[in-house]
Parts: sequence; C-alpha cells; structure tokens
Amino acid sequence: MEIAEALRVHRSQAGRGLLHLGLARMVRRKTKGLYQLNPMLSGFRTPAEHKAAVDSMSEDDWLDVEDFQERYERALARHEEEVRLRTLERKHGKTAAAPGVADLSAARRRGRRS
Repeated sequence: MEIAEALRVHRSQAGRGLLHLGLARMVRRKTKGLYQLNPMLSGFRTPAEHKAAVDSMSEDDWLDVEDFQERYERALARHEEEVRLRTLERKHGKTAAAPGVADLSAARRRGRRS
C-alpha cells in the first residue's frame, strides 16, 4: 500500500485511517486501492473548477455542516454494528443467525437509507 509506505506505518494502520476518513466523508473509495479526496478538500487548477466540483456534490457529502461530528458518529456506529453482525454470522453460520440478530444485508440496506 503506497500510503502506508509513504507514511512509514503498517498497512493495517493506514487501512484503519482510510476507514475513518471514509466514514467522515473526507475520502471515498473508488475501487480497490484507489481513493478520491472529497472535493471540499481537493486542490483544483482554478477556483471555478473547485466551485463546480463542490456545487455538484450531494449535500450529504458536505463537510462544513453543523452536525458533522454527529454524522461521523452515526456512520461509525453503523460500521461497528456491521462488523458485529459479520462476526456473529461467521460464528453461527450464514443460515443460522444468532437469536434476535437481523440479517446483515437488511442492516446494510437500513444504513444506506439513514
């Protein structure tokens, strides 16, 4: 991982950092190993290019909002719940979910809507 090498950290540390930057909507994973910086943080050749990029963004991806911290905390909580559910699925098998545990795909769909 180029980022880990550049920062001289272990790949897992770089991965955790990218995870949190993604949850905060500062970066977006485009494909495996390719990340895109939020246009509000990116450099552009001209102010007009920057304005056009920011204007085309969804309001959900804006960083200069009053509830930025709350959005990040909700995204982190959803991620932690997904990890918990995946762990339970591995432990109890795909078909035999633990009692009272919802389907992981249903939890993911709910997370996208909130």
